[in-house]
Amino acid sequence: MKGRAKYGSCKAYRKGRAYDSRAEAKYADRLRQAKKLGHLSFFLEQVPIRMECGTTYKLDFMEFWATDEPEVYDIKFVDVKSAPTAAKESFRIKMRMLKHEYPIVVECRSADGTAVDEDTRNLDLQRLGRSPG
Repeated sequence: MKGRAKYGSCKAYRKGRAYDSRAEAKYADRLRQAKKLGHLSFFLEQVPIRMECGTTYKLDFMEFWATDEPEVYDIKFVDVKSAPTAAKESFRIKMRMLKHEYPIVVECRSADGTAVDEDTRNLDLQRLGRSPG
C-alpha cells in the first residue's frame, strides 16, 4: 500500500505526464493555454538545480515569457505550492538555501497562478507599481 506524499498531495496526470499534485497539473494546463495564446514562449518542467550541499532541488517550472524584443525572455522560476505548504519551515529552509546559492527569485504560486508566499506577493505588487507595505 502506498503512503502519503511528503506534503499530502496526490499524483495527477495530464497529456501523458505525471505531476506531483493536482495543483501542479492545473498550473501546467494554465501554462499550455498561455503558450497557445502566444504569451508564453515555452516552459520547462521539473528543472533540477544542484546545490553545494550535494542535494538537487527540483523546481516545478521554469517559464520563458515573451517580451517585445525577439529572443529576449522574461524568465520566471516557479514552484507550485499551497499556502500551508509554502508556510512550512522545511520548505522555507529549502528556499533560503536555494536563494543563498543562486541569484534567482523562486515564486510560489497556487494552481490558479496567485501568490502563496510573502516574497511572491511583494513581487506582484512591485510589478503593479505598488509598495509591499
